[in-house]
Amino acid sequence: MAPSPDVAETELKLLAAPKVLDAIARMRWLKPLQRGTARTLKLDATYYDTKDRRLRRDGLSLRVRGDGTGGAGTVQTIKARGGHKLGRRDEWEWPLEGADPDLSLVDDPALRGRLGGLTEADLEPVFRTLVERRVLLLDWPGEDGAGGARIEVALDRGRIEAGSGREAPTESLGEIELELKEGDPKALLALAKALRARHPLRLGTVDKSERGHMLADGLPPAHRKAGTPPLDPDMKLEAAIEAIMEGCLVHWLANEAAAKAGREADGLHQLRVAIRRIRSALALFKGALGPSAEAWNGRLRGLVHGLGHARDLDVFLAERLPPLEAALPGDGGLKALRAEAEAARDRARSAVAATLESQAYADLVLDLATWIARRGWREGGDPPALDAPLRGAAKLALDRLHRKVKKRGRGFVRLKPEGRHRLRIALKKLRYAAEFLETLFPGKATRRYLKAATGLQDGLGHGNDLAVGAGLAGRLAAEARGAAPRSGTTGSGADLLRGWNTAEAAALEDGVRRAWKRFRRRERFWRDG
Repeated sequence: MAPSPDVAETELKLLAAPKVLDAIARMRWLKPLQRGTARTLKLDATYYDTKDRRLRRDGLSLRVRGDGTGGAGTVQTIKARGGHKLGRRDEWEWPLEGADPDLSLVDDPALRGRLGGLTEADLEPVFRTLVERRVLLLDWPGEDGAGGARIEVALDRGRIEAGSGREAPTESLGEIELELKEGDPKALLALAKALRARHPLRLGTVDKSERGHMLADGLPPAHRKAGTPPLDPDMKLEAAIEAIMEGCLVHWLANEAAAKAGREADGLHQLRVAIRRIRSALALFKGALGPSAEAWNGRLRGLVHGLGHARDLDVFLAERLPPLEAALPGDGGLKALRAEAEAARDRARSAVAATLESQAYADLVLDLATWIARRGWREGGDPPALDAPLRGAAKLALDRLHRKVKKRGRGFVRLKPEGRHRLRIALKKLRYAAEFLETLFPGKATRRYLKAATGLQDGLGHGNDLAVGAGLAGRLAAEARGAAPRSGTTGSGADLLRGWNTAEAAALEDGVRRAWKRFRRRERFWRDG
């Protein structure tokens, strides 16, 4: 059986406690929507990868799932990590006669290319999932901005096993999978919203494959960088807004688990970048959007600022302290300052995890996903502007942001720190906008402009990090003095850091000024031709 090269599944995963799964299965209001009778399946799946986890690294998963008998119900499935659309990813399936993978069945050229020369001999079982699945098929009516759809609701409970024996690590599973069988993809979020109104639920951001790898290999959740949204010059403005916003939301959710785990700094950093990119997208075309867009901008501003303290401490410990520690090895004040900063970071990371675990956060994410899916910005927006060609609207929006950066940078040499901070924020919005829209204007001018903008942003960001680091050191020293009034050790470390940062800022000034001049000379790539 050869899969179509464009096979894809559209699915939302929700996390739920066992008692919630039971309650949803008994919901009376779902009965009139149910098609046929519910089924209960016992699913036994083994996930395979190479010894060096090549499939995981390349965004693929391979599983063999059946009823444990190796009979006709055994299926081999390969899935590819999702792209820019929420809940959508490529999937290929083949029935198996045995219980082992058979890569000879893969005859899709693109997929075969991604697998390279991989053979069954290169694979090893990594983990197993044992799931009891209750399946309901619903005919969901159109409502809340979504059309009707046929949706398969799978209520999963079970466990992941990594290895065998009594000491093998295991993890419980409790999930609801909403899979679109036909109809409007927006209906998945409409159904999720209806379920959430009755029970505490949250979007699942880590699939079974990733959870299994984390359990088997002891790996932290992976972080992901942003991609470029798939824009077409012939698009209408509104279609581009939806593509950009949904891509930013996918980037956000892809980093939620890593940010929550707090085992490395990049997860939180990328999550905050994703939220800032959504805010930049809202600012980019704000003249066409209704008042709800500004309300969302405010909600997201509060969230990203609330996560900022942990990020500041990550930068402080990873970038600001090490150069000074290398210059003054063994200094007692710096040792004390590091200890205070590490303790503060632990507290801040715990606060981040608590925020991301909260029901308020879960509700915010689902509300935002629903708002994007139903194009909530149309209410009170400017329909002619939203229906205008993207390319012309993009030029006008980039012009506006470019002018704002030039205005903020007037008298650059004389700008005080607060002025440079405002310039940095305006430049960041312009850079994100240019990255969203760069595929509309391919060429050297685009690459040169983005390189100049990135260089200037990096220089201004470094200066901001120096200022934030100095202030943070002072607050850590004050907290240490409050806890131990007779101890001035942390204070001496803070004094050393402030002096070091002042000297470094002075040394960097010429480079930042040159970066500003380079940026000012760059032609506006969107005005070429």
